[in-house]
Parts: sequence; C-alpha cells; structure tokens
Amino acid sequence: ELFPCRAGDWIRLEDGCFGRVAYQTPRMVQVVELGGAQKMVQTEAFLALNPKTLSTGFRIETSFGIDYRHQAECTTTIPAKMAEKLKNGLPATVEEKSIKNISVTFTHAGSSSLDYRVAVDFDGAVANRHPFLEDAIARLLVEACNENGWGIPFQQITLHQAGD
Repeated sequence: ELFPCRAGDWIRLEDGCFGRVAYQTPRMVQVVELGGAQKMVQTEAFLALNPKTLSTGFRIETSFGIDYRHQAECTTTIPAKMAEKLKNGLPATVEEKSIKNISVTFTHAGSSSLDYRVAVDFDGAVANRHPFLEDAIARLLVEACNENGWGIPFQQITLHQAGD
C-alpha cells in the first residue's frame, strides 16, 4: 500500500505538522490542522516527512527532572505519586478509558537533576487531543511537584575564571 495512513487519520509529520488527513492521492495529500488550516503536500514530500499515524494509538513520552534534595525518595514514592497525579488528572482532558498505560520511571541522576521518563499510552480515538494531552501531562507533573514540595531545578551555569 502506498500510504501509511488513511483519509480521516490524525497524523504528525517530522516537520511538526499535526492534523487530520482529509484526502490523499498519488500526487497530493491534504492535511487539515487544528483550527481548520489546510496544508497541501505533494505525496512524495509527505512520505519523506515520515508521517506518524496517531489514530491507531499513540504514546506521549517526556523527561522530567526534580531537585537532588529529594534523592532519598526519588526511586520509591516520587514515581508512584507522579503516576497517581497523571491517573487522576488526565481524565479532565480525555475519558479515562482512553488512557491505556501510565509509566513513570527514574532514569538517571543528571548533572543538575534527578530525571524521570514519563510515558502515557492513549487510544487512537483521542488522537485529535494530542497537543492538549502533551500540555496536560506537563501541567500535572508541575502540579505534583507543587503539591508535594518537590523542587524543579533550573539549569545552572558554573563559570571558571582562569588564573593570572
């Protein structure tokens, strides 16, 4: 089959374009973005942008870091509390049955933060909500930090002055 998606599918292209495929022919693909803007792309260029079909299900994955002062609980209670916040908060954006899996995993101790990989799997039926779900995940993680007193570090710059 020529196309990795069908008319009606929600897709994301490598150039950042997000929208619903209105139609596709061997020559052209029309994508309707949120808000109604229509983008026409030659089929060859469309395929070169590696369209990702979200209508079949998708994962939103992000990294999130907290301050080192929370090291004692960074692998135990913190990931569980973050996941619980997502589980309780995401149904305000999409139906609970559309959320297939939530995973919060401590990945490593970074140069200025204790870092987590956050992954949430969704049913393709809510693909049109993708950008709002990205925002909701970020907001809920910050809210979890605020509610639990976890600091979010900022990038620190250390300057070294050369000796005379």
